[in-house]
Amino acid sequence: MNRKRQIVLGFSILIFAFLGISIKYYGHFGIDYTIVSQIYGLRLPILTSIMKLISYIANWQSIVFFCLVFLAIPFTRKAFGFQIALFCLISSLLNEILKALFQIQRPLEEFRLISVTGYSFPSGHAMTGLVFYALMIIVLRKYLVKNRPLANFATGLLVLLIILIGFSRIYLGVHFPSDILAGYSLGLILALLFEPATDSFARKYIRNQS
Repeated sequence: MNRKRQIVLGFSILIFAFLGISIKYYGHFGIDYTIVSQIYGLRLPILTSIMKLISYIANWQSIVFFCLVFLAIPFTRKAFGFQIALFCLISSLLNEILKALFQIQRPLEEFRLISVTGYSFPSGHAMTGLVFYALMIIVLRKYLVKNRPLANFATGLLVLLIILIGFSRIYLGVHFPSDILAGYSLGLILALLFEPATDSFARKYIRNQS
């Protein structure tokens, strides 16, 4: 792992540790409530429908569906489908374990626009969504899209999607911003750890097919 990746990894660990310890013992930050109150003020029927759709793109059902698609296609299954599916499963299980350990409550039910259960910290949508779509960016750029401008465009869309997934969970009233930031931090940590294995398996498969 190069120096830059080590710095990003270490910084992400520090962010998660700071958020986890602070919120566990002192509750959510004042800025959390300030941000959610501002975002709740943006609510409109059409925007709510869009945010629900974006949120659903990171639901476990959607991630499972996309993984099954990759597993159904011979090339993607053998190159990286199994690895990505396994890594998303690991991310989801880790998220459930951490939620059970921290036991931090979600925003009040009266502010929620969708029905959810379970604890709030860290956000599973932000965490596993980042893992899945970050790995998708990697395999897309390296193995699926050879046209560089098109790959850059697709990368931009996926990065925007990752950001909007986090925003949608705040907008829908089921997470605080710090829950999302913690999910992103953990998702980035896992993506950095999983990426070498994903890339290695894909390279090995393609090399063997040559």
